[in-house]
Amino acid sequence: MSALTFATDGNTRRVSLSGPWLRSFSLLRVDGTHEARTPAGEETLAVLLGGTLDLFAGGSSWLQRGLRERVFDGRPCGLYLPPEIPVRFIGQGEVLLISGKRPEQPPQAPAKPDRASMPLLALAGSGKAYDSRTGSWELLERFPSSPEAVLPRAIETKVIDGVRVERVFSFAFKAMTLCLDECVLTEGQRVVVPRPLMPPNTRYGDELALFVRSEGAAEVRDGGSVTPCIGDVVVPVSVDGPIEVRASRGRTYVAAVWAGAKPS
Repeated sequence: MSALTFATDGNTRRVSLSGPWLRSFSLLRVDGTHEARTPAGEETLAVLLGGTLDLFAGGSSWLQRGLRERVFDGRPCGLYLPPEIPVRFIGQGEVLLISGKRPEQPPQAPAKPDRASMPLLALAGSGKAYDSRTGSWELLERFPSSPEAVLPRAIETKVIDGVRVERVFSFAFKAMTLCLDECVLTEGQRVVVPRPLMPPNTRYGDELALFVRSEGAAEVRDGGSVTPCIGDVVVPVSVDGPIEVRASRGRTYVAAVWAGAKPS
């Protein structure tokens, strides 16, 4: 277990991973406008670490998002991005982006389309489509193929050993591969990284990696192994036993990302 440092490329810093699911962690500094496109075959989770941004993705928009100046103060806002989606950030702020491989879908025999099974817009500008699986009209962003913003009011919180854990992208969320929790530790605090809240007898979570940002210093404990963390690092860790993070000096922000194929 070792701490991986970010390589800088313009206004983006990046750590690449080579596991079966997790592909990269990126830190994006936005000062004005940033445009990109998500990679093919990968889904991406974006968490606003600080600042206020207008978000545009796949034809949808979410304006003036972000409730904290720095990652240590305030609640998160998230954005889910499916593969090959154009995305634009406008404003001033910092974004954490995590990408993971999507499970391969089994090939399906071509079917003759019919009006009952096709997603249809209710009317121009409605923002809704017909979901043939449920027989109801749903917001477009509820479909797995659409971007979706996750706002504070929709984020579940859990207190573990006196530490508030924000379940930004829960297991129940539509992402096919990734889950993400975040928390902030004050100096001297520690937390055992929780597993996603899953239905009984569900297998998930082949990989776990932590993004750690410390004001001074922190450490990650994996059994008898201790990894010191200074500044911004990514720590891939074992999923077999308990993982503990401790803020040694100053405050520490932790984003815990689980990855694996969710049961369909």
